[in-house]
Amino acid sequence: ANVPGVTDVAVLVNDSVPPVDSDGVPINCLAVIVNGGSDKDVALAMYEKKNPGCGMFPRFNQKTATWIDEPGPNGVKVAVTSPRTGNLSTMTFQRAIGLPIYVSVAIQRKGSLPDDIGDQIRKAIIADATKSLFAGEATTGFNQGGYDIGEVVPVGRLYTPVNKVLGKYGDSYITSLTIGLSANAQGLTPIQPTIAQIATFDADNIAVAVPL
Repeated sequence: ANVPGVTDVAVLVNDSVPPVDSDGVPINCLAVIVNGGSDKDVALAMYEKKNPGCGMFPRFNQKTATWIDEPGPNGVKVAVTSPRTGNLSTMTFQRAIGLPIYVSVAIQRKGSLPDDIGDQIRKAIIADATKSLFAGEATTGFNQGGYDIGEVVPVGRLYTPVNKVLGKYGDSYITSLTIGLSANAQGLTPIQPTIAQIATFDADNIAVAVPL
């Protein structure tokens, strides 16, 4: 189902590994992790598609009105009324948690660069992460899918948005590009979010150095 505002969904199913699988999902359960959309719309879409007999993680006992699994800060419980039958149900899922990625990029100036080159690079990195870097362009050969829930962040992915900006202004080039989970701890190691995290980029966390 297409749910307004939803930008990404991950569905994990454990139908064979007792008592829980390597992702922490209990046997005979599915875990739905969602980014975007309203709780009500997501829950109704799940209700209309989910087959009976399969539990939802984190599990909620409707008879005792208590959680079976600790929902944590991103667990969501929504009461749903079937628009067709009027039946009542409770749907549970998880919200994707943003994992802030810090970036540091150094540029070797060759020729003229505009005064706002740093802001342009920051905006391009954010656009790449949100699937809009190549919006409206008939471009192939690049990963244009942004970052999905649980998707690894390799440093090499960030060369594309930076070079897309630099390519407009001649021969300037990247001399260093690192990523990390803080401004003071960066390197070349890929960053692996958990199953319920999604990489996020903020202009305040992107340092751009362009020596004169």
